[in-house]
Amino acid sequence: MSKDILRELPLFAGLPEEDLDRLLAMGEPVTVRAGDVLIEEGTPADGLYVALEGRFDAALATGKRALAAAKAAAREAMRAYESIGTALWLASARGLTARLNLDRGEAEAAWAELSSLSVDNEERQRDFEGVLFASGPLMQAGLAVGRLADLRRFCGWFIPALEREGVWRFVGELLYWRGLLCLAEGDNSAALADLERGRELLLRAEANCVLWRLDAALAEVLERMGDHEGASAARRRARELVARLTANISDRELRESFLARRDVVALREPGSV
Repeated sequence: MSKDILRELPLFAGLPEEDLDRLLAMGEPVTVRAGDVLIEEGTPADGLYVALEGRFDAALATGKRALAAAKAAAREAMRAYESIGTALWLASARGLTARLNLDRGEAEAAWAELSSLSVDNEERQRDFEGVLFASGPLMQAGLAVGRLADLRRFCGWFIPALEREGVWRFVGELLYWRGLLCLAEGDNSAALADLERGRELLLRAEANCVLWRLDAALAEVLERMGDHEGASAARRRARELVARLTANISDRELRESFLARRDVVALREPGSV
């Protein structure tokens, strides 16, 4: 493995040369046979793995016990990152912890975890990549608890920062979230502009996991604005993307969990066309 490979990974892209050298010195090759379980959710981590060849399937465990175990593991990671002062990984671990809180219906706890990342200052500029990984949970948590002004400020500095970096896939995702923010504020025209631009970027990046949600939000905006034909077309696109994503989920439990999401159920209802 070389430093060039590590630099291609967003998690390591911002690390200085000495940290990359240290990671290479600590690493060792591991061969995993087809069918073997490399990491099991909720168990203590024995290392950090970088896949050099092949592919892995990932499935999330469900249920309160599994979520609690995953949350405890994320907390353990945060304590480790705090001890070595790695801002990027710390912000990423906060994003994971917040996402688990959201899965448990604990939006206030998720916002408390991430609210400090919404402020533009010198520290945020240093852990830019970490804020990037945490931006989705941050926006979701802020919308759930009504912190619209904080989210507006966050979008005001972070979207231009993403545009300067040319990270267009993430610009598209954050435009989706800002479109939802505009919807919550009652500004349908601004929501439409953000969602249409975000859709163009996500379509180019083939980011279907976000694109179906954006199309569902676009349908809501168009419905509010009286464009029923456009709303129906957007819903159909969202349903087609959901069907495509579902067909690619091999794990039965994970597939059923996805189909049980309220927003997916709403799209799949007979009256939703």
